[in-house]
Amino acid sequence: GASLCNRFLYYWLQSKKREFERIAMGNTIKTIGLSYFRQLKLPLPTKTEQQAIAEALSDADALIELLEQLITKKRNLKQGAMQELLTSKRRLPGFRGEWHSISMKSNAVLKARIGWQALTTAEYLKSGEYFLVTGTDFIAGKVNWSTCHFVNRWRYVQDSNIQLRNGDVLLTKDGTIGKVGYVEDLRGLATLNSGVFVIRPVDKAFDPLFLFYILSSRIFDDFLGKITAGSTITHLYQKDFVTFTFEAPQLEEQTAIGEILSDMDVEIGSLESKLNKAKQIKQGMMQELLTGRIRLV
Repeated sequence: GASLCNRFLYYWLQSKKREFERIAMGNTIKTIGLSYFRQLKLPLPTKTEQQAIAEALSDADALIELLEQLITKKRNLKQGAMQELLTSKRRLPGFRGEWHSISMKSNAVLKARIGWQALTTAEYLKSGEYFLVTGTDFIAGKVNWSTCHFVNRWRYVQDSNIQLRNGDVLLTKDGTIGKVGYVEDLRGLATLNSGVFVIRPVDKAFDPLFLFYILSSRIFDDFLGKITAGSTITHLYQKDFVTFTFEAPQLEEQTAIGEILSDMDVEIGSLESKLNKAKQIKQGMMQELLTGRIRLV
């Protein structure tokens, strides 16, 4: 038979990972015995074709690694930009003037689904025209409409204060507290379950996107740390949250800062979807090439 190319074997074993995990699951210690490997049969093409297959899969790996490094680099850049731009360490060209204090108590309106309006899980509908947004529907700060449940019309009209609009800032107050969401591509009529606050500015006191980044930053993390002080609080009370204050420049500069950070997020998001595609392509290649369904030579 053909002699075995190491890298081909490496990828073949990688392609069997799920199967190995399944077998190992049965054992209390997650191992697979040598006897199992001894009886493994692996379909082998010629050495040349094995090398060609290993080469193709290495290229796919290299692309994945490149994208992962790029994402890490862009994430670090964004972290650095947040540190500087949200604390007046670095000013954007053309902006001057003192920063001022903004308080959640006097400059924001905070609304949530009131206790007596609580929803039972039976009311979480699979389809409908009134989206129900919960804390588990935020992904990287955006509402992931595809995971949302729905509620009936009566539940939507019941409380106009929590009917969502673009530019709303959302904050989880139950379970995992302090998760932030920003509403920007509203897909229809939407309301909240009782685990989420919606925050809106009073008299344009702040730019909502700027607040979203403040709440996603260390500034807010530190505040939450002070409130919880080591205890595992699973509920964020309005009376505690309204004591939060932060420094901000004039509205135009807030908007400019929000746009810069938002552009960085868009770029990271598109790199992440490229990474997911690259991983899917590699999975597909492994299935085709390591089974002989597609021949390279």
